[in-house]
Amino acid sequence: MKKLVSYLKYVILFLPLTVLALEPEPSAPIKDICGVYNLILRTVKYLIVFAIVIGALWIIISGFKLVTGGDEEKKKAKSNIWMAIVGIVIVLLAWSIVAYVIPGFLHIDTTKCEFISHELEV
Repeated sequence: MKKLVSYLKYVILFLPLTVLALEPEPSAPIKDICGVYNLILRTVKYLIVFAIVIGALWIIISGFKLVTGGDEEKKKAKSNIWMAIVGIVIVLLAWSIVAYVIPGFLHIDTTKCEFISHELEV
């Protein structure tokens, strides 16, 4: 029962974030490979912002545990802080792969596509 309550708590907390990926009018309709790439770019952009927010919260919570905890909790808190930092770096590397490497592999000429900006606006 505790697992179910915990799971529902996170679903209720983060479900409104799924609406962020929707736009009232799509900037570029999905009619070719550029539209698919634009959809992937937009979706990954919102997932990255979500992951960075979660990572920052994880660092804050671990920092609080680092300051207030005992010896064993301090070790675990330091480990959690490093894991959160590494996770954020991996997420940012994933952005560069989606924004710059995938168009090269799929031979997408981004100069001819109408797409959203490659800049990650956090």
